[in-house]
Amino acid sequence: MTTRDEIAQRRAQLSSRRNRLSPEQKKAFEAQLAGKAAARAEQLPRRAVFSPAPLSLNQQRLWFLYQWEPESHAYNIFQVTRLHTALNMDALQRSFDEVVRRHEVLRTTFNFVEGQPAQLIAHELSLFVPVIDLRHIPMPARDTEARRLSDAESKQPFDLTKGPLIRLTALWLDDDDQVLLLTMHHIISDGWSVSIFVEEAYKLYQAYSTGRAISLPALPIQYADFAVWQRQQLTGEPLQEQLRYWKKELAGAPSLLALPIDYPRPPVQSFRGKSLIFQLDPELSQQIKQISQQANTTLFMTMLASFSLLLSRYSRQEHIVIGTPVGNRHYREIEPLIGFFVNTLVLCTHLSGNPTFWELLERVRQMALSAHEHRDFPFEMLVQELQRDRDVSHNPLFQVMLLLDGMTRRDMMQIAEEAQEEVRPDSWEMDNDIALFDLLIGLEDKGTHFHCSLTYNTGIFERATVSRMVGHFQTLLANLMSDPTQRVLDVPLLTAEESERLVLASSWQPIQEMRQETAETALVHTLIAARAEQSPDAIAIVTQEEHITYRELNERANRLAHYLLSCGVGPDTPVAIWLDYPENGALAMLAVLKAGGCVLPFADVAELAQMPASFRHTSIPFLITEQHQTPHLPAENWQIICLDRDWRMIAPNRADTPTLHLTSANLACAIPATDAQPARLLTHREINLAMTTQLSVTPIDQHSRVFTPACRTSNALLAAVLPGLQMGATLCLYPQTSLSPKVNLDHFVTEQVVSTLVLSSLQLNELSIESSPTIKHIITTDRVCPLHVLRRWLPGHSIYNAGRIGSAAWGARIDSDHSNNERPIIGHPIPGRQAYLLDARMQPVPVGVPAELYIEADSMTRGYAQSPRQTASHFVPHPFAHKPGSRLFKTGEIACRRADGILEFVAQTTDLQEIRGRRVEPGQIESILGQHPDIKAVHVRIQSGSSAHHGENTAGDPRLVAYVVLQPGAAAPVSAFRAFLKERLPVYMHPAVFILLDALPLAYDGQVARTLLPSPDTTQDESDTASQSLDQSDVKSEVSQQRAKLSVRESELSEAKKALLLKRLSRTNAKRK
Repeated sequence: MTTRDEIAQRRAQLSSRRNRLSPEQKKAFEAQLAGKAAARAEQLPRRAVFSPAPLSLNQQRLWFLYQWEPESHAYNIFQVTRLHTALNMDALQRSFDEVVRRHEVLRTTFNFVEGQPAQLIAHELSLFVPVIDLRHIPMPARDTEARRLSDAESKQPFDLTKGPLIRLTALWLDDDDQVLLLTMHHIISDGWSVSIFVEEAYKLYQAYSTGRAISLPALPIQYADFAVWQRQQLTGEPLQEQLRYWKKELAGAPSLLALPIDYPRPPVQSFRGKSLIFQLDPELSQQIKQISQQANTTLFMTMLASFSLLLSRYSRQEHIVIGTPVGNRHYREIEPLIGFFVNTLVLCTHLSGNPTFWELLERVRQMALSAHEHRDFPFEMLVQELQRDRDVSHNPLFQVMLLLDGMTRRDMMQIAEEAQEEVRPDSWEMDNDIALFDLLIGLEDKGTHFHCSLTYNTGIFERATVSRMVGHFQTLLANLMSDPTQRVLDVPLLTAEESERLVLASSWQPIQEMRQETAETALVHTLIAARAEQSPDAIAIVTQEEHITYRELNERANRLAHYLLSCGVGPDTPVAIWLDYPENGALAMLAVLKAGGCVLPFADVAELAQMPASFRHTSIPFLITEQHQTPHLPAENWQIICLDRDWRMIAPNRADTPTLHLTSANLACAIPATDAQPARLLTHREINLAMTTQLSVTPIDQHSRVFTPACRTSNALLAAVLPGLQMGATLCLYPQTSLSPKVNLDHFVTEQVVSTLVLSSLQLNELSIESSPTIKHIITTDRVCPLHVLRRWLPGHSIYNAGRIGSAAWGARIDSDHSNNERPIIGHPIPGRQAYLLDARMQPVPVGVPAELYIEADSMTRGYAQSPRQTASHFVPHPFAHKPGSRLFKTGEIACRRADGILEFVAQTTDLQEIRGRRVEPGQIESILGQHPDIKAVHVRIQSGSSAHHGENTAGDPRLVAYVVLQPGAAAPVSAFRAFLKERLPVYMHPAVFILLDALPLAYDGQVARTLLPSPDTTQDESDTASQSLDQSDVKSEVSQQRAKLSVRESELSEAKKALLLKRLSRTNAKRK
């Protein structure tokens, strides 16, 4: 925020004001300044011991990072300058040596002294400047080689223990064409310091090369003096007051900005980066300046507010934390020093309440001014106080940095221009391959326009994603500046063209017109009856006991339908079905439809007992079941029809199709209620549209042999039974109670020559690929498909998802397992349906940005059973439809759209939680953990309640719990799973507790029965379930004893702290040897 030029400008303003003072005022002012200068002189004395010296807090942070990754060049500061002149190498060498003599920090190395890191300062150091002659290389290869050498030099790491920590190289391209490469480690320098080095070296070179005498001003103190003084200032009430401010200011701020990323965040932060350069056009740049003037904000404040809003819209977070560097050189003694002085301000922008942009600017202005008043508090101390669980997968406290006017250094070209010298330097742009943060946006005011760069971490972002982000930032800026009175959530993020493209992308190829008309008017049971007339002797159902032809099935269903009519079943009459034998389930469902009733399939007695109160009040007059099920039935006032017991009364009924006046608006099926929502009603039209659209992409035809474990669920009815029978396929029905013995299931599938599977992914996981050679197509009934299961079957198999076909009359095709982010795949919407990702204001979000999933609903939908409030909240007006009355179904799921159009599942809206300030997605963890060769099945959930973290039990703090089923014969310890995750996921995504199970409890629909999962002991944490050990083979027994004396549990330390501790102990032990 503060550059050397800004300080010079402020001094000029102060000088001008001083000249306007009266003699008396001037005398008093000078006395006041003299007093302050004397006080400052007392505060920054020279140290008593030359070497060793303690590290400054800034240096301590970089030393810590160096211990973690000593081969990294991420903190190299590199500057390259091209000089169109013949260099005097002797003068150049002398000038560099003199600068090194003046600044102790350039002669400094770092190492442990008595167990503590220290600065080791050499009394003298001659800095050798190698000259590489490239004149023998023909052009243009010469320039290419110079750039290659420059790139290699910038990436050469420093050894902080050996030094020197500054390198200079000269490339000789021609007699009057030289390139100077300057590389310094950030631990001894910063942007301001580079300016000092270049400026002093340039002045010395000009004097030495011309024979002029020169004497630079003596330095009042050295960097090590500052480090000692800084350590002495870490106590006292002023510091505590600043700490209280920062604790209050950052209370509630997330530890991690939840930006949508393209790749899983690695366990250790990668510093690989690229930069994207862009310009803000002159008109927009001028508008930004005008708005800043009107709002009484600086350009920095206006850009901070705007970029924070963009990040908020991308992350769906209201607290946006951004870092920015401050020079931290407000003491005159420090200004001429080379060293790592820059401090980092942590700026938290609050966007709650949907303010206008004017209001947001005022919030940011007040926040930035207050933060600047408390800028002296060291960033490293702030990290220690506020974020004790250091996670090396991301920068602490903030992951995005904002720079205005770019770097705080001046290069040789600027210095030469100011000195009006004859040397003609040029800047030489180099590709930046370093990203210290997830994102770093730099904005430089060029007068007529803003020159901008967005540096991004290539380990988590693709360039296309960042390019889209830049476009959205420019669109957002333009809309904000054109009307600052807008509420910030209402300001368009997308251009009109992009918004239209996203709306069109939500609509896929429509189904054939003829099939659409049929779907809107036909009844599904009449289509099945037509199939029975067309192929009466074809096999409709195969079970372990019998084969049922289409004629037999149709006649049995007709007899049962006539019987139901005689009992009082009619149009829209709800009929509950709870049957154990799958062939009875298919029969009962078809018969209820023929009688005009509404099918209520129940998977188990628990579902039956949770029947929504709305149905109870209007009564469900009928229940179709079997004799052996009756003892388990809840007490209800209904007529019970047992197919086995009452078949003697059903069989005599007529075998022809009942004649009823039904329309597609009549009810056909109800999806049983859950704890979260009432029963969902589906009309014949909705079911027909679902069947028609699904069959347009799923390969079920008269040659298909379709396997489904049971017919007890609405998903089985809609995904397997009805479409299979409509198309004349053979249903191979297998009782789910017999699903457990794997050999029996594999044998049944192979024996029945099954071609299409309809089942959940967990049920799919029970099948052996090798024993199922005839399977070509898989239809999963999960709402989300775990990647680790899909990847077993995708090669050689077509996979379709019908998990949403009941709740939203919508299915999806999965034709790729490619998911950079390891998120579960939802897939493409099927033809004829529209799927939208909309923000809280019902506007489309950019590609890759998570938002709630909305699906086109049928205009005739009945919604939820006698629950108008739930229906109104889930079936909302369609904002993009031209047809009046159109509605969208609000799924309650957060998803994101990939660039290829595939939808990925993020989380249920009810499951959106943060763990210690970081948003987690259990599905990602399942996908990674499921790749472990010893894991057969895994389920990860977020458990709310008491938890333990680093030795601190915190009531109400959620934690991750992993339920794991091992492969047969596997005996991997939990520590193996932790080690597996340690290489693939950040620590905050590691489950706190692992629970090993013989099998995951499944509901009858094949999904995990979460209510049956065992709850972990609330006192159990990661140190109880598995040790977090490191490879300590090089640490001898004496070192281990030293560590034991520290009385620090390993589970109370982050991985990074343990690594640093072990390195210290190892060095201590080595010295004693």
